[in-house]
Amino acid sequence: MVSMPFTTMVQHHEGAGKPRNGVYLPHYCYIIGDTEWHMRSDLVAPNAPKPGGDTSVLDFNRIIVSACLTGNRNDYPVTDLDLEMMIEIGNDAKSRGWLVDFPNVMPHNQMPGNGGECPGTMVMARWPEIKYAYQKHPVPVPKQGGVVLTTVVSPQKGNPAGRVPTARPIPELGAIMLENGAALKGDTQSGGNRIWISNDPAVKATGNKLVDIAPTCTAGKPDGKGVVALFDLGNNVVGTYQLEWS
Repeated sequence: MVSMPFTTMVQHHEGAGKPRNGVYLPHYCYIIGDTEWHMRSDLVAPNAPKPGGDTSVLDFNRIIVSACLTGNRNDYPVTDLDLEMMIEIGNDAKSRGWLVDFPNVMPHNQMPGNGGECPGTMVMARWPEIKYAYQKHPVPVPKQGGVVLTTVVSPQKGNPAGRVPTARPIPELGAIMLENGAALKGDTQSGGNRIWISNDPAVKATGNKLVDIAPTCTAGKPDGKGVVALFDLGNNVVGTYQLEWS
């Protein structure tokens, strides 16, 4: 059963033509036109489907709120008006109880199982501003005593050269993002990077609740062999899974 509010906002672009109003794109919650935005009306009708979007991502369809910029955003820039409309969309989704106050904001091509150019180079050029528009307040400071999520450096060759290959947890998606050439056994391609998602039935049955990751250790010291993933399995049980670099 899908529960709201959702924790993730995914940004798309149409990928063709120029930005314009009045475009109907059935796969997204919100459509951003040239000077105005609109929401799929069927999402608020009686017996409407839950908000979500066709992001073509493994098991993550229908558990996110999606917004699509009209036009090809490899050719047309994101304007200040676009950013203002994103703020309005974020506020609308939050007011309906669809989206948490501080969502994880993801470009389509960085969602698990995805690649390609969507949401476009012009979108990525203003990505920090786009994230802030949907979140609309500074990143919260962790409370004292809170757990800081771990980034683990891989001994693999950086790609592109000079980058540090790393693994980092994305708890909202129950996934480990592998960037700059890092790779784990059992991972899959995700855009220009790779991503690892557990196939353990026990993990899936309890909601794929990734808590954190840590480097593997021998005799109490990091050994560079891989990472350990920690999952909340319910009833105060934490499952630990050792994953090797590939």
